[in-house]
Amino acid sequence: MLIAVISNRNKTGKTTVVSCLGHALANRKLPNKTYEPLAYDGDFSSQLRKWFKAAKTDEDFSEFPFDVRLAATTQFEDILEEHPHEGKVGLVDTAHLEDSRGYAEAVMEHADAVILMTEPNLNELERLEALPLADAMAKVDANRAAAGRPPIRRLVMFFRVPTSANAQDVKTTREYITDAANAEEWGGWHVLTTKMTENRKLARLSETNPPSLDAMKSSGMDQLVTELENLGVLV
Repeated sequence: MLIAVISNRNKTGKTTVVSCLGHALANRKLPNKTYEPLAYDGDFSSQLRKWFKAAKTDEDFSEFPFDVRLAATTQFEDILEEHPHEGKVGLVDTAHLEDSRGYAEAVMEHADAVILMTEPNLNELERLEALPLADAMAKVDANRAAAGRPPIRRLVMFFRVPTSANAQDVKTTREYITDAANAEEWGGWHVLTTKMTENRKLARLSETNPPSLDAMKSSGMDQLVTELENLGVLV
């Protein structure tokens, strides 16, 4: 299983989601199921790898219970051959689409599922449509079909969501994505109920400091693991 976390631009919580989801997977203890995550840092800032290294040396931060491999290359299949994820849940912190579309497409050609991080507002969706996201996904699907791979599972996660219940922007954006009239752009995308709410502990992350264990526990990624299981993404 390989899950790519993508966005159209930076500062969308990709690295935080990969880090917190990896911790949630590693700590999910079920009678007949355990997960062994392996992260690939494909963002050219290498922030996830910096967190991994800092966690190994600073007792004030949570230890990373999974490995993080550098993977900022369009030859992503070479990284997978060198560091295979068979029997594990691979998580890719992918460089954002606006600057590195070719790399993101190379990752998605090998991933089983993609989680698109976006703010819940229509301006962000218009920015994705102008990218154009649909063309990128069509290219990915064509290349996957030629290689005998099934279509990629497409998931949307909202970030920077106000903590107030029933935020109108969340409702409006979800309805826009699921509206049949927008199927040309958003057909096949599933909006996750798990959201990255505004979280001061996570917002205070620096370029070198990983999330604290307390921040990890409040990230909501345990809920995401359950949702991915219910959707059949994690089996």
